[in-house]
Amino acid sequence: MSRFVTRFGCIAAALTFVCAVAPAASATPGQLDPAFGPLGNGTVLADHGHLDGVVKVLRQADGKIVAVANGQTPNLDPTLVVLRYLTNGALDPSFGTAGVFTANLPSSASLISDGALQADGKIAVTGSAGKVAARGFWLTRLLGNGTPDASFKPPQPFTSFGANVDAQANALALGPGGTIVVAGRAGTDTAVARYTSSGALDTAFSGDGLVTQSFGGQSEGIDVVVQPDGRIVVGGSVGIETQHPSIVVARFDTNGNLDATFGSGGRIDAHSTPIRAGQALLLQGTKIVVAGAVDIPSDGISRYAANGTIDPGFGTNGTVRVRIGQFAHVSELVTDAAGRIVAAGSAAFSQEFPDLPSFVAVWRFSANGAPDATFGCGGSALTEVLGNGAGTTYNAAGAASAVTAGNDIVVGGSATHFNGTDFPPTDDLLARYRGTDPPPPAGYALVRGDGGTSAFGAAPACGSVAGLGLNAPVVGAAFDPAAPGNWTVASDGGVFTFGASHFFGSMGGLHLAAPIVGMAAAPDGKGYWLVASDGGVFAFGSAHFFGSMGGLHLVAPVVGMAATRDGKGYWLVASDGGVFAFGSAHFSGSMGGVRLAAPVVGMAADPDGRGYWLVASDGGVFAFEARFSGSTGGLHLAAPVVGMAADADGTGYWLGARDGGVFAFSAPFAGSTAMTPFPPGSPRVTVGIVAAP
Repeated sequence: MSRFVTRFGCIAAALTFVCAVAPAASATPGQLDPAFGPLGNGTVLADHGHLDGVVKVLRQADGKIVAVANGQTPNLDPTLVVLRYLTNGALDPSFGTAGVFTANLPSSASLISDGALQADGKIAVTGSAGKVAARGFWLTRLLGNGTPDASFKPPQPFTSFGANVDAQANALALGPGGTIVVAGRAGTDTAVARYTSSGALDTAFSGDGLVTQSFGGQSEGIDVVVQPDGRIVVGGSVGIETQHPSIVVARFDTNGNLDATFGSGGRIDAHSTPIRAGQALLLQGTKIVVAGAVDIPSDGISRYAANGTIDPGFGTNGTVRVRIGQFAHVSELVTDAAGRIVAAGSAAFSQEFPDLPSFVAVWRFSANGAPDATFGCGGSALTEVLGNGAGTTYNAAGAASAVTAGNDIVVGGSATHFNGTDFPPTDDLLARYRGTDPPPPAGYALVRGDGGTSAFGAAPACGSVAGLGLNAPVVGAAFDPAAPGNWTVASDGGVFTFGASHFFGSMGGLHLAAPIVGMAAAPDGKGYWLVASDGGVFAFGSAHFFGSMGGLHLVAPVVGMAATRDGKGYWLVASDGGVFAFGSAHFSGSMGGVRLAAPVVGMAADPDGRGYWLVASDGGVFAFEARFSGSTGGLHLAAPVVGMAADADGTGYWLGARDGGVFAFSAPFAGSTAMTPFPPGSPRVTVGIVAAP
């Protein structure tokens, strides 16, 4: 029965129970939790208009998840959307209308920016509203059942900072006594408003509840936190109209004045950190943690003492740099139950603005800013959001918000489909990551022709080249046995490295007699082999050359390779099932000369070092001095099998299909992308499967 556990979509009524338990597969810290959401891949997507996305994700004490989002009417008028989900990712029918509250916003220029969950279960939401170039802060509140709070009466229709002054609300925080603080900008100044628990402007704050503060240029508060004593910390930047902005982290006292006991004149020394624009704030006891942009490729996270001086005990001299690929952006900071710092945002492997193929990025650090190597790929996790299971596919995704429950992490953001327009459609996104530390289960990754990689179980998610303009399609991949990272290879021999893996060379740009069809890693992680369809083998780094079939006449093309456990040999396999052994690789048999129902598409080596398995496109498995645990041969498949990978204990294996389906035999099922398949001719179809070391 294990062969059916691997697909989300049953082929017979009798298999309902087996399919139902598949999403309960475990995941290593930093992996998406397959028990969350209807796709079995840890994500929930929702469409509430052309340009919509979650701006804040909140977690109730009972584990239910509240998402605050922007939406649109069919006429493209902006709406507020608040959703509540059960712990499994299903909408909560006891909230709003079938789990959703929707309300039209006051004007066409309205935009939702933030929200907060009060201790009594009420949900405060802020944004901007009014005419273009003359907006104000907008505030509303919902009851815990998803209906408007009639007792909440903020200024209507919005809080104005003066005639013809354009104000934008960016962040909201709750203060002592039920007060609500909103920060953003008014004209060219940083702006703060404080409201009472009933929604009225709090006249105890600066006389009218409003503060505007100039920092010497066009400035803006992007995030805000309120200390237990009521003092307000605002993070953002000044000089945003220039190419060289400067970070602003300022503290206001309970009366609305800059706090002279903080930093210099109420703000931190901008030269104490490489961060140029503050994007997120976190209170860590009495200390203040700020994240923001350093340059296009990287962000930074710095920590300050209660008096506004840099804390040298955090990271390196007070700062830890955050970089993945060519672009990294941190949108929010939170802490988990263990006191670790979690950052959420986006990352990309190109700078192709504005249509930037991006990934949801989550980073985890110790309380003192050291990357947590037990989380994801050396401290970070990347998620490529493929589709919603209903025919919509995505090219980019990012997190705007995050929340923890225990050590698990839920992020909220948006997923985008680039369609050639200036404003491509976006959808709401939620994703839940496992943050606990169980013994890592076996894992694997599916590799797609566009270079995309989806990791499951213990396989680290270190990135991919999905969405980039490749000279040739990706045809294979290998995990680094010695470090959290991986390589992928294209048919022209180009090699791409991710995580901690190093580049040792490639055949990219060289003339090849035949296209590359696969690769294998050296056991020390310091090299790899590539194999071409004519049997030619190319060795790089510590991977030694032991021979090839290049230049010889083959009955059928080579389709894959596998390396021996000691790294002193390898096998090649052809589509007719012929096997060629080199170096210490022991020849244990083949299907060469035998009539096959379907061509062989790949092979995997038994970890004991002697045997191997072959797999055909119909899922038929042939075992040679290796344990046969089952196959899909003779069954009707929705898509052909494209490869196989062996479990590290040698008792089982996985088969990967072109539609992203995974079949597990005596190996733990950890997830698949079968619920978001791509058409057979798409460059995003699955081309292989590779096991985590």
